[in-house]
Amino acid sequence: MGQLQAQPLVLSDSQKNWVLLGVGLGVFMSTLDVGIINVGLVLMHWYYCDRCRKFHNFFGS
Repeated sequence: MGQLQAQPLVLSDSQKNWVLLGVGLGVFMSTLDVGIINVGLVLMHWYYCDRCRKFHNFFGS
């Protein structure tokens, strides 16, 4: 059985810049998404969870 040889991928400078932009944008958007989700879930929980609001009002926290 013969072994398969991987061919190196040759990219131009323009293609490398697009890859870098895509990866950077993806990292930025995922970080932003996680930050908004963490804040939004807490606010929605406090707004819609009547039981939690009554509990925290009772104990004064």
